Amino acid sequence: MLKKPKIRVPPLRRAGLAAGFLFLSVIACSGGDPEPSRPIRPPAVAGRFYPGDPAELARMVDGLLAEADPSPGEGELLALLAPHAGYVFSGRTAAYAFKLLAGREYRNVILVGSAHRDAYPGVSIFDGGGYRTPLGVVPVNRELGSWIRERDGSFIFRESAHRAEHSLEVELPFLQRTLDDFSIVPILIGRVDQATVEKLGRALAEAARANPGTLIVCSTDLTHFPPEPDARRIDREALEAIASLDPARVRAVSRKHVPGPVPNLSTVICGEEAVLVMMIAVNQLGARRAEILHYSNSADSPHGDRSRVVGYGAVAFYGPAGVTETQRGE
Repeated sequence: MLKKPKIRVPPLRRAGLAAGFLFLSVIACSGGDPEPSRPIRPPAVAGRFYPGDPAELARMVDGLLAEADPSPGEGELLALLAPHAGYVFSGRTAAYAFKLLAGREYRNVILVGSAHRDAYPGVSIFDGGGYRTPLGVVPVNRELGSWIRERDGSFIFRESAHRAEHSLEVELPFLQRTLDDFSIVPILIGRVDQATVEKLGRALAEAARANPGTLIVCSTDLTHFPPEPDARRIDREALEAIASLDPARVRAVSRKHVPGPVPNLSTVICGEEAVLVMMIAVNQLGARRAEILHYSNSADSPHGDRSRVVGYGAVAFYGPAGVTETQRGE
């Protein structure tokens, strides 16, 4: 193990800054040790989507969190929606979501996103020992993941789906700098029908209901490649549909614009299936409202191109405060 770098951080919860590079047996920086016999998934996009150096990464994430100023909502925080692009493009918006975790305790984080790099039928739920970032290893709650996989035959573990996928990995450094002692359940959605989306959403709600201290984090970007004025207009429509808690509105926005007349627009919500799964889950858990925390697009970055942009949003989903586990399912 390398020694932890000495880093001055703002007064957020501190996750350990381990910089180990062993593939199988490593010390986890949060949530206890991963099982030594289970493989650890190494980072795929460190040094590209975010800094590969532990000290530099911690400083960048802490700086983004320090600048974020979301308005906390009332009630139980059930889920967050955050973008998954490179931090120079979407990190500011992502920080608005994860800043809400400062001072909160979650033992489990269910990460759900749509697969970009491996086309396969069904849903892949990771069954290794953990996910490693430059900040250390986050252990996987294999028991909870196995329970979810048992809910349907299309829920499997496909190692190749996770190997190069960035959408879940980029959320981890933010979680590592805001939470202590947590485990994750990484879920990637492949080619699925609406019935599978419904089953997974209900399964996540049941898993969260049975395991108090569970947060759902949905990873998605918004429009891909329209001109900047069109992106802002359509992204706002998509975020309002998501915040309505009505999955039908989300599907309708996508159908309205793709295919359509907007130049270069290839998608409205790139992780639409993941968003729908999360919405179904929070509705099952008694969500009362969702709040749009922040919006940006790639043109807001000095590296962006206004003629071809990608949109990013942060949204928080709340249920009533002080509810019992039984009430959460009603």
